[in-house]
Amino acid sequence: MNASVVLLLAWVVRAALAVLFATALWHKARAPREFFAALGNYRVLPAALVPVVAGAVMLAEAAVQGLGVALIPRLLVEDELARGLLEQCVEHRHLSDRS
Repeated sequence: MNASVVLLLAWVVRAALAVLFATALWHKARAPREFFAALGNYRVLPAALVPVVAGAVMLAEAAVQGLGVALIPRLLVEDELARGLLEQCVEHRHLSDRS
């Protein structure tokens, strides 16, 4: 297969994935209460954490799409960092056991 065809196919796949993820983010952002409820229905998180995690998921998806910077816990985006979808721009150090 010609190298230019491979590059074109790679671009098409990236563009399709970008549209898919942007559409998923749009639906969550348009109806956040429904997304929170759907996430809560999995019952893997305490109810008090559902809005926090749901917000972090939406921020991470927006950041992956290049729509800005997200300040979210590293443990929620380890895979995205490892795959190079996100970059860590600031090194956060815990100042105390309570931070």
